[in-house]
Amino acid sequence: MPASSSARSRRSVAPHEPVPCAPPPTPRVGFHDTGRWEPSTFASGDLYEVVRINEHRWLLAIGDVMSHGAQASRTMAIARAQIRELAHTSRRADELLLRLDGYMRDNAPSRQALTLFVAMYDHNDRSLEYSSAGHPYPLFSRDRRVDRLVGRPGVLMGLPMVAGDGYHRSSKLVTAGDRLLLVTDGLFEVSTDLGGQLGIDGPTTSIAQHC
Repeated sequence: MPASSSARSRRSVAPHEPVPCAPPPTPRVGFHDTGRWEPSTFASGDLYEVVRINEHRWLLAIGDVMSHGAQASRTMAIARAQIRELAHTSRRADELLLRLDGYMRDNAPSRQALTLFVAMYDHNDRSLEYSSAGHPYPLFSRDRRVDRLVGRPGVLMGLPMVAGDGYHRSSKLVTAGDRLLLVTDGLFEVSTDLGGQLGIDGPTTSIAQHC
């Protein structure tokens, strides 16, 4: 099952330099996961979470508060606490996002939008069910072939004046050796020696192929 990774960095890299792999993976029942978190300031709104639901089901989540500083960190902390609780009471990824969005609208600091991707992995049937609230879909690597997971993203979370039509759930069967790469937009903003940015399709493919 996939290795999960989050990253946020501001360092400069050469255009074709592979982004360093994350630390050694943590073994779990049915899969391994690893994460790398590099906040660009003292306070970060990035979120990465792995929650054990039961002996064969796990929840993976990655998100990003669309601001910086103390308020973003507070919003992230509220979301993380709720994700840990809702993971045990939500049957599906889309249900969790809908319930979390309602809570964030009522309880999080105002004007603190949150993007979030959540996936539920069941080791019994090797299924990966996932939903997105405006967050980029992860890359999925199998046998050196890299594709982005497909789905229909919902609206950002925590914005009372933004209306949506709920969140949508997609699924994929996984096999031994598959990898899933989850990132925040900080990775896309890493500067290259040419003065540009790596972008959404730059470092992520390199990581999935080399790590």
